[in-house]
Amino acid sequence: MAEVQRILKSRTHYHVLGFDSVHYVELSAVRRQYKALARQVHPDKCPHKDAEDAFKRLSVAYECLSDEALQHEYLAKTSGSKKRPRPPQARPPTSKPETTTTTKQRPRKPRTAADIYADFLKEEERQAELDFLKRGFERTFDDTRASRPPSPPPVHSDDFVADILSSGLESKQAKWAQFANPTSSHLSNIPSVPTAGPQKEVPKCCLLCRRKFPSLAQLARHQAESKLHAANMAKQKE
Repeated sequence: MAEVQRILKSRTHYHVLGFDSVHYVELSAVRRQYKALARQVHPDKCPHKDAEDAFKRLSVAYECLSDEALQHEYLAKTSGSKKRPRPPQARPPTSKPETTTTTKQRPRKPRTAADIYADFLKEEERQAELDFLKRGFERTFDDTRASRPPSPPPVHSDDFVADILSSGLESKQAKWAQFANPTSSHLSNIPSVPTAGPQKEVPKCCLLCRRKFPSLAQLARHQAESKLHAANMAKQKE
């Protein structure tokens, strides 16, 4: 809100863009100030009733000061200095005289504040893309790598080297070789493990009832609690 009133009350383009004094300003500083202020007073983002007028005046100031020649002319006109921009260097005379033709130039249509801001955003996007490509090129093609001295080999302490040498690598290597290629003498030293003989299978069936059971416990339970088994036992006793 305060920026809208400040811009509308400013007397020069320099004060509109937030510069304290009237003097030549680098174009990068002009772009930086315009970018920051445009976000604050843009009519789509600022609810102030005079935001559109402030945005128009900000765009006019930016269009003038962002061009080096226009800024020199405006600075000379505003400060009252008699200095003018240097005229372009005269070309050396040629053998053939140049024919001057007078052509009527159509008056250029003044750009609106929206056009100026749109062109500014396009230029910002293009510059960001160029900077990104430049950083990628420098990262990929780093000329300083060739001139760098080679890295020195790692230096280990004597205790570290002694610990590595005394870790029994030779004995471990010999044991692994013996394991990979066993000899008859080595196999003869291995004690033989006695093998158990074939176990006789215990019948798990009731011959009286002619039924099989998966375990001896279930067979015993059948013989003790089954009514069928008791009836068969009674018939056998008769």
